[in-house]
Amino acid sequence: ALFERGHEIVVNCAGVGARALAGDPLVRAMRGIVLHTRPVPGLARSLHDDAPGNVVTYVFVYDDHLVLGSTYEQDAWDERIDQGQSQAIIDRCRKLACVDGCPNWRDLGAEILDRRVGLRPARGQAGVTEDVRLEIEHAGAGRTIVHNYGHGRSGVSLAWGTAEEAADLVSAVARGTARPD
Repeated sequence: ALFERGHEIVVNCAGVGARALAGDPLVRAMRGIVLHTRPVPGLARSLHDDAPGNVVTYVFVYDDHLVLGSTYEQDAWDERIDQGQSQAIIDRCRKLACVDGCPNWRDLGAEILDRRVGLRPARGQAGVTEDVRLEIEHAGAGRTIVHNYGHGRSGVSLAWGTAEEAADLVSAVARGTARPD
């Protein structure tokens, strides 16, 4: 539709939606749940732990709330959150805060402000979940698509750099110094 409106370059940052939009069967949802809770006195720094089996636990400290996480569920497209999953996140975060020496670790997660679920755009084969697609695609008749998706759970870390690189690709195409393959 964008090409029909006269655009010559389109940037595809559709995330998990790139599976349908770009017809890319390598894209799949990796469901993640986070909880926003009230701050806990005595917890002044963010905590993070990666355990085997993609069990990631973290507590991110902000001025007015904490973010507790998470889950990383492969090929899970359901956006509902059940109480058991929320409680498992709280339990893991409490253990992490206890090990770190937080004096009020038992209070962590006592008041939940918000529950959020996201479908992370994982991409890849054979256990690979962060196979970012960052490339130019020729769409015919002077039309170009710059793809930038598939960051998986590394989106916050990788997105800044890949966005800059995607912008550079757009500029190169616009200048005529890059040609779609």
